Amino acid sequence: MSWGTLWYLLAWDLDRDDWRVFRVDRMVVHAPTGVRFQPRAIPADDIVEYVVGRVSKAAWTYRARVLVHAPAAKVAAKIRIPVDIEVVDEFTCQVVLGSDHPDRLALWLTQLDLDLEVIDGDELAVAFDRLATRFHRAAVGQPPPEG
Repeated sequence: MSWGTLWYLLAWDLDRDDWRVFRVDRMVVHAPTGVRFQPRAIPADDIVEYVVGRVSKAAWTYRARVLVHAPAAKVAAKIRIPVDIEVVDEFTCQVVLGSDHPDRLALWLTQLDLDLEVIDGDELAVAFDRLATRFHRAAVGQPPPEG
């Protein structure tokens, strides 16, 4: 499957005795050894969801929960990263998301162009504050602090 510009392969890893997801661009071609594979039952009904969960959500270093002041369908249509969206009511939803850096989370959320509140995720709240300060300096033409 592909996600963004990357391609992934779901395969059984004989060494780990488990299903693994491999990035195709990191694979090295090897000559066939003559050993045949044994068919195995696929580990989930929705393979795309399974792979996305393994390559994104499972790898998140930072996680946050935000309340978005918009319907869940509107948020789902706008956000381009794997997230969990829970309907609160017809006008709001909660979004659980993560990344390898809290600033990246903040930037992704600003791209929604929707009002939101950080419910859980102190690192995200600090990132919003840090980025707001940086953006304000840029808007008024103030140079960054020395150091």
